[in-house]
Parts: sequence; C-alpha cells; structure tokens
Amino acid sequence: MNVLKKRPLYILILLGFSFILTACGQKSMQNDGLTGKNGEGLKVQSGSVLLEEKGEYSTLNFLNGKYSSLNSKNIVTNYNKESGTYIFFKDGKHYIYYKGKNKEITDKEYSFIKISPSGNYVSYMIYDNGYKLKVLSLEDNKVINIQSKVAISGEFYDFINGDTLVYYGISDDGVNGVFTYNLKTNKEELLYKLKVGYVEFLKGLENEVVIFQQLSNDKKELKIISDTKKEKVISKSFNEINDVLKVNNDYYILGTAINNSPSLYKVKENSNQRLVYSFPSIINLKKGIRISDNGDILFIGSNNGNDKEEIFSYKDKSVSLISSKIGNYEFIKFN
Repeated sequence: MNVLKKRPLYILILLGFSFILTACGQKSMQNDGLTGKNGEGLKVQSGSVLLEEKGEYSTLNFLNGKYSSLNSKNIVTNYNKESGTYIFFKDGKHYIYYKGKNKEITDKEYSFIKISPSGNYVSYMIYDNGYKLKVLSLEDNKVINIQSKVAISGEFYDFINGDTLVYYGISDDGVNGVFTYNLKTNKEELLYKLKVGYVEFLKGLENEVVIFQQLSNDKKELKIISDTKKEKVISKSFNEINDVLKVNNDYYILGTAINNSPSLYKVKENSNQRLVYSFPSIINLKKGIRISDNGDILFIGSNNGNDKEEIFSYKDKSVSLISSKIGNYEFIKFN
C-alpha cells in the first residue's frame, strides 16, 4: 500500500520528541512474532505526558488532577486503556508491550505509530521506496497483508471501531476519497467520495471519522462521516484544524477559526465558541488536546512569551494551570 505523497525522509523524521514519538529503526525486521523478554505492565491515564528536561525524558502520569512520575524506566509514547497495550522507547528503539511480553520494532524508517481501540493491532508507516502501511496483529503474532488498492495520503489514517482502518487517498481507478479496511475480512470499501478538494485533517472517533476538507475557492468544511456512510458538516468556520475531541455530543477543536486566533473551541449545532483567550497567551496547536478522567480538556501552552511550556486545563468555563514545572511537554497518545 503505497502512500500518495512521497516526501523526503528528513521532513517526517524530526529531532527530539518527534523522533521518540513517531519514528525510529536501525535494523530490518528480524521477527514478526511477539518474542522477547517479559514486559512491565503499566496503568496510564489520559492526559499523561512526556517531559523533557536537559535532554532527559520522564513519563508523568495524570491522576486525580495532578501529575506524578510513572516510576518506570520506559518512555511510554502510546497507551491503550482497554488492553493495557503500550508502546515505549528505550535505548534508541521502540518496543510494543502486549500481555506481559515486549516486542522490538525493527523495521527501518517508520513513523505514525498507532494502537487500535481494542489494543490487538499496532500500525505504522514504513519507508521502502515510498511509504507503506504495516499492521501487526498482536493477538496471533502475525503481520497482516494489507490488500489495498488505495495510495494513502501521508499520515491521514486512523482506526475506527475495533478492527477497521480508515484513511484518505486515491484509489487505483482514480477515486479521491476516504476508505475503510476491515482487518478481519480484508475488505476495503469507499466510505466517502470527495467531489472536489482534498483532506487536510483526519481522525477516527469510535464509530465515525472527522475530516477537514479543503473545497474550491479556499472554502473549508469540518465533516463527520459515520461508519454507516452518513455525512454531516459541523462547521465551515475554520482555517486550520489540529485536533478534535468528542465529548458527549459536543466537539472540542484545537485550531484557528476564520477571523480569529489559534485557540480551543467548542462546536455544537454548527456554531463555534472560543473557550481560551489571554490565558495562556500561547497555545501550542501541534501538541494536541486530551480529556482527563474527570472531564477536563487538557492542552499545552506558554505564558508571557516564555519558550518553555506548561499544561493547562479547561472545565466549566475556567482555565487552570495544572503542571508544577516549566518544561518541554508532549502528550502520550491515548485511546
């Protein structure tokens, strides 16, 4: 499955956190099975972060509204709540923890690592004369042969439901659209056909996918497409979308609205409400948003022009500072 956009490797594999979170690999694949040493079971909550200080990385768990050390030598990058499956970084390599065992990811030049909602699959893009999607079935220790006829556009792929991939790209017969791929049946289907434009953002949300579509005449639409192919436009008022959360029937957007500033927004019934103004003075859009177990919307930013970051929460029309120190933060990918 080739990726539509073949970008130079140095663009995708960045320094620091980006390297730890999305890309690594020095060897070819040695073993497709989950062999290896016994692993360390961990409990990680949504909103947990990695903190970098003077080149050293630590994992901070978010529990009862506070951050504390996870007390693990593993640098956790991805965590699945349902299964306890997680991905961690150690000694310059990524490993998968699954049911008591660690497996080293040994592919060359990979990026965009994800864990499925069930915790039974791990997927990532590998570079082999272009980018290709690879999926590991952790349950039966196999690499799934993705029989796709679609060239995926870069990082625009995700999971919906337990066993289904969703992605944007162009099929062999020229269809520009959003497609699904069932990992159990190896069946690929067109979920949504774009009549014009292209997708700038895509994220799977349980049984639906949210896309940000560039139309003609510089118009853009934020759309929800259900797994039954029902389409709904929820906003036409954004220039940029960086992350989306669904809480009950509301959508929280990290992005930039038309004629407005980069911020956290709430979208409901096709209306936008800006939630964050002057505190903090800067929100880092690239870091994304998370929801805590208590329903707080968490984001990363800085105040008073400081280049170092802190973590903030939004709840009940109030913004609070919740991190105890200034540093370089990155949310753990959590599902």
